[in-house]
Amino acid sequence: MVAKTESPQVATRAVSYITAAIVLGLVAAIGGLAVSFSETIARSKPVLAAFPEPAVRTDERAQRLSIEKMQRDRLAGKNGGMPIENAMDMIVGRGSSAYDPITRPSR
Repeated sequence: MVAKTESPQVATRAVSYITAAIVLGLVAAIGGLAVSFSETIARSKPVLAAFPEPAVRTDERAQRLSIEKMQRDRLAGKNGGMPIENAMDMIVGRGSSAYDPITRPSR
């Protein structure tokens, strides 16, 4: 059996017309989408946000000392609470029932 072979000559004019038509179709589609989306979506210019100035502390040592004093005062009961020593003595005084739930005293 003899195999048929195609002619090595290609109709370049037809291929060129088809290629040009595809490219023009793509350009028209992209142009149409660009026009339709520019009307559909309104873009506003971004608003530049002003960042706050850096908060540099020059009194870090004084701030640390103030925090430590507040913590010492709280542990000493100067904020209206119970001093830590008294609270620990109460826990120790409960002995083996120190981890039992706290119950309110009856009135």
